Amino acid sequence: MRDDLEFMWLSYMNKRAAVLQRNKLIQFSRNSIAYLSDGTLVNTNLPRFEVVNGRKGILVEEGTTNLIQNTSTLSNCSLWFLGIDNVKGVNWGSQITNGVARTYWQQLDTSSYAAIRFVLSKNSSDYAYTINKRAPYVISFDVRIDLSQTNLSLYARGTATSVTEKAICGISTNYSVTCQNGCVHLATIDRDNGFKRISIQIPSSFWDGSGNTTTFFFAAGGVTLGVYDISYRYPQLEQKSHLSMVHVLLKF
Repeated sequence: MRDDLEFMWLSYMNKRAAVLQRNKLIQFSRNSIAYLSDGTLVNTNLPRFEVVNGRKGILVEEGTTNLIQNTSTLSNCSLWFLGIDNVKGVNWGSQITNGVARTYWQQLDTSSYAAIRFVLSKNSSDYAYTINKRAPYVISFDVRIDLSQTNLSLYARGTATSVTEKAICGISTNYSVTCQNGCVHLATIDRDNGFKRISIQIPSSFWDGSGNTTTFFFAAGGVTLGVYDISYRYPQLEQKSHLSMVHVLLKF
């Protein structure tokens, strides 16, 4: 646990950085959002101040690119409705708005499949990501499970895997993560408004298909009666194998 003085210093410096940047007294650029080690979100083009091993400074990561575009609005993502016909399942208000995707539905029939899935591309057949099949990837996302009758699952879908839909991990209602097909759970961090940020490593061996394109989707439910209410935000896909940070010490 950080002591109170460290917390006060971090809070002050991260707020002060925004003021200095706005007044053009410092210059710093980063094209995506980032996170402090405690899960606090830092907006684009702002540095991150941290305490590491008792040293105070700016935290930076190696240069990587988030392959998912427009993650703050989710305008390149979509909802996938299956069996939502008011007989098998009913939609209670699923939508993507203000950068949050909410899948909110009820399963009505135990003999027929129904679900609303969150897809990290414009539709379930839009295999938007071209994969380097010799490289590992890290996929990260914020999720909040308000109601679910089953585990939540994350899949890759496309030509880069030997089956069209290949499981990456399952997430229980208490956010316990079980990985599949060689994937590795890297971290779960508490976020604001009840969200958890989960990061998963996808090894190069996962990519065993004849092609090299994929998308990703989250699925829960199926034939288990009940209400499902799950929200997502800030998805991130990077070509790397781990969560790594480099601490640059500054003198204050």
